[in-house]
Amino acid sequence: MNAKAIPARRIDLAALVATLLDGTSRSAAPEIGRFEKLRQAAISEKSAQRAPVRDDGGREDWLGRPVEEYNDPFLLEVHRPIQIQGAPSEVPDYVMRNHDDYLRNALTEGGSNLIVLVGGSSTGKTRAAYEAVRKLTGWRLYHPLFPSKTDALIAALRSNTLRARTIIWLNELQDYLLPENGEQAAAALREFLSKGTDTKIIGTIWPRYWQQLTEAPSPFPQSRALLSNQASRIDITPEFPANALAETAASDRRLQMAITSSPERITQYIAAGPALLEFFKDSRDSNPAGWAVLCAAMDAYTVGRPETVTESFLRESSSGYLPDEEWGALESDWFTLCLRHVTTELRGAARPLARVRLRGTSDQESAFRLADYLVQYSQQERSQKPVPRSFWTSTLLHFAEPATLASFARAADDRGLHEEAAKLWDPLVANGDPEALSAILSNPSVHPGKSITAVQKFVRTVPMSEISLIGWALVELYQHPAPKMQLLERINNEISDLAVGPPGEMSMVLRELEMFGSKATVGTYARKIQALVSQVDMDDFWDAASLIETLQVSTVTAAHEVGLCLAEMLFEQRDLDATQLAALLSRIPYRNPGLEIVTQVRKKLREKAHDVEIEDTIDIHPFISSLFFVEENELAHALIRRVCASINALVLGSSYAPLELLEMLHSRGYEEGSRSLSKRIAEEFDPVLSHASVVALEFLDRNSRIDLHAMARRLAKTGPILPLKGADRLLQFYLVNEFPELHATYLARVEEFRRQEGM
Repeated sequence: MNAKAIPARRIDLAALVATLLDGTSRSAAPEIGRFEKLRQAAISEKSAQRAPVRDDGGREDWLGRPVEEYNDPFLLEVHRPIQIQGAPSEVPDYVMRNHDDYLRNALTEGGSNLIVLVGGSSTGKTRAAYEAVRKLTGWRLYHPLFPSKTDALIAALRSNTLRARTIIWLNELQDYLLPENGEQAAAALREFLSKGTDTKIIGTIWPRYWQQLTEAPSPFPQSRALLSNQASRIDITPEFPANALAETAASDRRLQMAITSSPERITQYIAAGPALLEFFKDSRDSNPAGWAVLCAAMDAYTVGRPETVTESFLRESSSGYLPDEEWGALESDWFTLCLRHVTTELRGAARPLARVRLRGTSDQESAFRLADYLVQYSQQERSQKPVPRSFWTSTLLHFAEPATLASFARAADDRGLHEEAAKLWDPLVANGDPEALSAILSNPSVHPGKSITAVQKFVRTVPMSEISLIGWALVELYQHPAPKMQLLERINNEISDLAVGPPGEMSMVLRELEMFGSKATVGTYARKIQALVSQVDMDDFWDAASLIETLQVSTVTAAHEVGLCLAEMLFEQRDLDATQLAALLSRIPYRNPGLEIVTQVRKKLREKAHDVEIEDTIDIHPFISSLFFVEENELAHALIRRVCASINALVLGSSYAPLELLEMLHSRGYEEGSRSLSKRIAEEFDPVLSHASVVALEFLDRNSRIDLHAMARRLAKTGPILPLKGADRLLQFYLVNEFPELHATYLARVEEFRRQEGM
C-alpha cells in the first residue's frame, strides 16, 4: 500500500485500520500512527502538485459535490414517477438494459471522455446516467447551472477548480450547445478533453438535437466536431429484459400498470408522458383557453426552440387559437384560471407547463417550461401546422436570444411571412450575422437600399482574423454575387491578415478565391496553412477532408503539397473507419502507388471494408460511391449485393441518401434491389420538407412510374407543406406530370394552411 491509497480523512483512516485488524490481537493505535504519516505524505504530495483556491473554512474549493451526497435523483433532473395509491413516491427500482453495460464500461475507461446518451423524451436517459455515476464512489459531480447552463460550463472548464475524478453532468446537452454561446462551450469542451485529465463528462440528448448539431454543412462546427469525433454515443435501448422487468414489477404497482397499459413505452408511462398528451387533447373541450395556451407554448418550442416562454407571450399569442365565439365568451380572469389549469401536476409526476424562476432575473414576470414529452410530441406532430397571426405578433415582442430569433425568422420565411421574418432578423443583421444578411437580401419586404447597406458594412468591417465568420459569409452569400465579389476582393487584398482556422471555412475561402481567379492569393494562403499546419484542427474529419480536396484539385501547384501534408496528418492522427478511409483516398492522387500515403490508406481500407454496417443509407451510399471512385470495384459490388439482400432493414431517414442509393442500384444494373428500394421509398420515405418531396418524386420518376404514382398520392394527402416555396414547386410538378386530382388535393391543403395563418 502506498500513500495514494490512504484515506484522505483521519477518521476514515482509523476505521480502515480497525477493520483490517479486526479479529487480531494487535493494537490499532501504532498502526494508525504509521498510516497517518503516509496520509500526511500523500496530502503534501497532492498539495505540491496542485494548490487550489480555498474558501474561508479551509476547504479545498473544488467544483461540485461528492457523488455519495446525490441521494435524490430529482436534483439531477430525473423525471418524477407517476404517483398512485399504495406505491412509493421515489423512483422505481432500476432495471438494467443493454445500454447500461456500455455506459458503465465507458465510465471506467481511463482518462477523460464525453459520453452522450441519445434517446427520445422520457426514455430513461437521465435515470441511466444517474444510476451509473452513483457507482463512482470517491468522485465529485458538478452540474453547471448558474448564471446560465452554458456560461457556467464555460467558466468551469476554464477555471482551475475542476478536480481530477470529477463528473460534469450535462443533462439535456442541447441546452448547453444550442444557445448563442454554445459554440464557445463546445470549443471549451474539446480543449478540455484534449488535456486528458481524469474527468468524465456525461450528457443526454434527443436524437433530433444530435442530428441538428452534427449535420453537414453545419452551423455548429465546434459542436459537430465535438460530438462526431470526441464523444462516445450510446443509444438508449427501448426493450427491457422480460424476466428482470417482471421480477421488479411484482413489488411495484406502477410498473405493473405500465406493463399492462403501455408495454412498449414503459419509461414514458412511468414519467407520465401519456397523461400529459391526454391532458392536452382533452383540454380542447374541458378548458379551451388552456388548450390554446398549450398550443402557443408547443408551437413556440417547435418553431423557435426557446428555453422558456413568458407569461406575456402565452397570454398574447393564445388568442388566435380559438374561434371568435369561444374567445369572446371567456371571463376577465380567464388567464389566471388558465394558468392554474395548465400547471396542474399530473399523477404526481409532471406538469404540462412548469413555472420556473430564471436565476439572475427579476420576479416581475413568470416564465414557463413546457414538459419535454409535449416538446417532442409537438416537434413531431405540429411542425407543419399553421400558427395564427397572434403568435407572430407576440413573438416579435417577447424573444431576444439570437439563436431563438434565428429559428423564428427561418420559420417565418418558410411560411412566406416576409415582414415578420425581416423584423426577427433585424437584431441579428445589426450584429453582422451572415445568415441574417443573406436572408434580408432575399426578402421582398426589405427595401434593397437597407439590405445592401447592411451587407456592405459587414463586408467592409469583418475582421480578417474571423475566418469562421468569413467562410460562413461566403456560403450564405452564394446567391448574391455582388457582395460576395466585394468580400473576395477584400480577402485578396488583405490575404496576409487572413487567419488560419477551421478547415471547412478555409476550404470555402480557397475555393472561392480559385473561382475568383486569384491564383497568387491561393498560393499565398496555402503556404500560410503549411507554415502553421500544427494549428490546423483535424478533429472534424469531413471538414478536414474538404480542405484536403480543395487543395488537391487546385490549379496552384503549391497547394497540392499542402493537401498531401494534411492527408498524412489526418491518417496518422486518427483511427479512421472504412467510410472515412475511402473518402480520404478519393481526395488524394489515388492512382499514384508511388505515394506512401496512397498505399497505406488503400491497404487499411481493404482491411476494414468488409466490417461496415450497411443499414444506415446516409453512410453506406457515400461509402460505395467513394469505392467506385477510387476503383475498388470489387469491394463496391460486394457491398451493393449486401445492400440488395437487406433492403427491408435499411434505415431510410429523411436525407437524400436513399434516393441516391436507388439511383446507384438502378444505374449499376441491380434491378431487383432497385425495385424493392423504390417501393419502400414510395411507401415510407418522409421528405420532411416540401421541396424535398419534389426531389424524391423526380428520383422515382426516373426509376418507376408505378412507385411515382403511389408516392405522389401519399404526398398530396399527407406530405409536408412547408416551406411554401417548395409547396409551389410540388404543385407545379403535379401539373407538369398531369396529376390534376392530386394537384387539386394538395392545393386545397395549401390554401387552407394559408387561410389559418391569416395570409
